Amino acid sequence: MIKAIFFDFEGVITNNPMILHKDLYKKIENEISFEEFDKRYSLARIGKIKYAEFMKGFEKYEPYIFSLIKFRKGAKKTLNYFQSKKVPMILASNHIDGLAEMEVEKLGIGKYFNKMFFSHRMGLKKPEESFFLEMLKECGIILKKNEMLFIDDAKRNLIVAKKLGFVTIYLPNGIEGDTRNKVEFKADYEINNITEMIPIFEKLNK
Repeated sequence: MIKAIFFDFEGVITNNPMILHKDLYKKIENEISFEEFDKRYSLARIGKIKYAEFMKGFEKYEPYIFSLIKFRKGAKKTLNYFQSKKVPMILASNHIDGLAEMEVEKLGIGKYFNKMFFSHRMGLKKPEESFFLEMLKECGIILKKNEMLFIDDAKRNLIVAKKLGFVTIYLPNGIEGDTRNKVEFKADYEINNITEMIPIFEKLNK
């Protein structure tokens, strides 16, 4: 029986898994090298620098970033379903401060989640096992095999989840160059629309 569901954020709840690396960088690639951009992101993702420092020199693009924040097709319906079933939902995301808060506020998703874990607050990131263990500890959950669902658009992040006993769901994001998916891994389920989680949950909870 599934007792809690863990969701990745960008690319699962939102329709865009790479707002910064794909969309923003296209706008600023003549102003900063990708290596420097990625270095800033890597530091911001684990809370070593703040959003303002990450965006330094590119503040004028904030409205553009904001315009890209949208629900992935079927995400709101899926969240409403699990909320109606009173299933505990936890958000687990590699993210930077500022943008994480911007997305949560614009989409109004705070009401759905019992807890939200962001790498910039934890100083840990997926796919590190310590990220998962710290998250479970803070939730007060003793993980029993096949009692938790974990959905992500990055196979790399699901490897540890499966090892720890989560039922894993892979939701492809359609980006061919996403290196996080260039790994040999088979999730328990692979779906093309997030609403397909619902019959999986119902089947597992029969």
